[in-house]
Amino acid sequence: MPLRPRIRRTRSLCIVIRQGDKGQCYVSDLSKSDQRYLLGYNVVNGKAHIYSANSALHFGGKGVNEVYMGKDVVRGIRVDRWSSCQYWADMDATMTIDWYFTDETEWDSAVGISIPVRAHVKGRVYTSNTQSHDFDHYYEFFHFFPFIEGSDNSVFETPSGVQCPGRKNTKPLPTIPPDVFSFTTEILDNRQNTISFMDEYFDHKDKLVKYDYRPLPTEYSPYGTNHIIEIHDFNTGVAYITDVTRGNCTIQSIEQGNFDDKTLDARHVRMRSAREFFYFDSTNYTYEGVKKNRNIDCDSWIGLRSDFPTKQAGVNSTWEWYFATNDWTETNPGQEVGGIPIQMRVSAPLLNFDFNYNIYDFKKRQPDLLKFDISACYIMRNRIVFKFLLPGSAIPSVSSLEDFKFAILNAITRVTGVSPLRVSKLQTYFDQDIVVTFELLDVAPIVGDVNNAVREVPLDVAADTLKNLIKGGQFVITIDQSNRNYPNLQSLVANQTEAEGTNYLYQTLNQTITTEQQGYGPGAMAGIGVSMPIVGVGMGIAFGYLLFKVRQSP
Repeated sequence: MPLRPRIRRTRSLCIVIRQGDKGQCYVSDLSKSDQRYLLGYNVVNGKAHIYSANSALHFGGKGVNEVYMGKDVVRGIRVDRWSSCQYWADMDATMTIDWYFTDETEWDSAVGISIPVRAHVKGRVYTSNTQSHDFDHYYEFFHFFPFIEGSDNSVFETPSGVQCPGRKNTKPLPTIPPDVFSFTTEILDNRQNTISFMDEYFDHKDKLVKYDYRPLPTEYSPYGTNHIIEIHDFNTGVAYITDVTRGNCTIQSIEQGNFDDKTLDARHVRMRSAREFFYFDSTNYTYEGVKKNRNIDCDSWIGLRSDFPTKQAGVNSTWEWYFATNDWTETNPGQEVGGIPIQMRVSAPLLNFDFNYNIYDFKKRQPDLLKFDISACYIMRNRIVFKFLLPGSAIPSVSSLEDFKFAILNAITRVTGVSPLRVSKLQTYFDQDIVVTFELLDVAPIVGDVNNAVREVPLDVAADTLKNLIKGGQFVITIDQSNRNYPNLQSLVANQTEAEGTNYLYQTLNQTITTEQQGYGPGAMAGIGVSMPIVGVGMGIAFGYLLFKVRQSP
């Protein structure tokens, strides 16, 4: 797509000093800065403007009359010389300016035009009615180009990782979807030179968060280094961590200090809002302009925190966010233009902490709750397998199996009052009829760590409710008429004749789970007892345990 370079200009001057890994930035009002005449500051009709190229060099233009003084030699270069007498009212200064440009008849420049070689400025500045001082300055020009190298205008932006206290914020942060989104993150540890990945799903409406990742072999992960799916249920305060390779599951309270939770007290957490998830709630960000990131035009913001990843005095972390500009559109169905996060950078040099998080496939729609699977945590716990039939006449109208199954899930949770997490392994098979099977799981096995936990519907109550509705021909799958995939469907009723005797297959296990039971249930991951005592893990490795899994102070 065509690119339209854009730069937001503010009347402020940022001076950046770089020393190794450290950077400092000082901000001053350009209208009051001693550097304003050198950089270009001109007031026209009461408004500040940047100089034109001629005005910036103080050569030519209104009120400036140069006199050609002949030819000369400067630094061994044959030149033409022009001289002018100028008065700068803002400085109350009178001066003579001699300009030396390459002699086009005798000297060929690399850019094909006559270029400046030297400027000699000599004059007097009056600091008061009675005081003045003389000055005599020489300015030598090297590597002069009549253009700016590069096309991204990055030369005008402050360098990455340097926050400028007092900088004026000219653009608010983008709007974050308040309830639901998902994305894939590529995590670059710039100190350890490692790359890892994580899929993240955020559903504030249902108070569920899911992480799908594989820890690096060098990372300290208490759950091993196989493929891990971690689901946080903020309705109950319970976390389910499944080793996909081995099928093992750990059930525990949601850990304090993750990116998805906010600590309330020593024993309780709550789910973060979307803005808190992105750390937009308490960090003061300032807009830095349009920068290239992954070759994408991005609006960029930078902020400073004093409480992450530690509250140690004098330790700050710099946060940088890059969002695609409105010139770019993501091709995922239903995506809006702009407001798409591209990258986040977090660095704390004093702690050897430096991460880049590249964000891909950002979706502003609800994650697929059918993939929030905690069934591995119920292998030895109470659950009931259901089977019922739907009219086969609906099969030709089903153009999206994912949406169709989601409609069934919504119907089950609506009539039973159970959480979507408790509807597991939902499958549909198309034959003469549509065969639907799923497992209805028991209540959360442990007491979690949220205030006012949801009072869950007991398994037998939910199962009896659904069984009776199906037998009475009252269990209806409602199809959202706004869904373009189902223009001819309105509702489907479960077949009560076929359902009787087959829809309610008990596979309950008479095992008592006390509310105090926590930690690793049957089938917990092997090796945890060995790995937990490991100490002395480097700070960089401890911090490397993924985007939105980094431990922090509450």
